Parts: sequence; C-alpha cells; structure tokens
Amino acid sequence: MDGGKSYREFWNIGDDIFGSLRDVTSTIQYVQKYPSHGLDHEKVKILQLLAEYVDSGLDKLHDIEITTELDMPMTIARHHLNELEEDEYIHASLSMGDSPQYSILQKGIDLLVKNKLIEKD
Repeated sequence: MDGGKSYREFWNIGDDIFGSLRDVTSTIQYVQKYPSHGLDHEKVKILQLLAEYVDSGLDKLHDIEITTELDMPMTIARHHLNELEEDEYIHASLSMGDSPQYSILQKGIDLLVKNKLIEKD
C-alpha cells in the first residue's frame, strides 16, 4: 500500500537487530579468546585489516572499504571505528565531500604485536 516503504523499513530494522546480535556473540567469543587487551573481535579485525594495508603500501582505508573487506554492517563498523579513534588506536582523516579514511596509529600496531595478533617484520 505504501509502495514497499514499510516493508523496507521492516527489513532494515531486522538487519540492524541481527547485526547487533552478531556483534554481541562476537564480543563474547572474542573476550573468551583474547581477554588480555579488552578489545572485541571486530575491533581487532579492523586493526588487523588496517595494519595489513599499511604493509601493502596503503596507509588509509575508507569506511566502506573496511565494511566490504570485513563483511560488516556499516552501523557496526562506524561504532567500532569511533571507539577505536577515541581510544587512539586509529586516526580518521576527513575531506569535504568524501567519507572518512582511517589509518592505524602506533598504539594500534603495538597492541596487535604485543598480543601476537600480527607478526612484526
């Protein structure tokens, strides 16, 4: 009746709920596996991805590239990216008319190396 608007809203809400549930289960699994540093699984995956790209010569990734690479909903990715930036593990570069680009800071690399989540060359 409304051109499918309510149907799309229903599915978007459902996607958000399932994304949140996935985030919660990932966090529980991650804390059990990596309790020493306190970051949840998806935050570590973001840091690992950014570190991997630095090794390949790229130092910044757009948020959409991160969500695509990690198959993560944008809302969840933005939440994790904001927290990682607040905790100074990553840096966001903003350009007018462009989505944010993220790069890993030394604190993020140190956390990954210290917890043996990446190998340092």
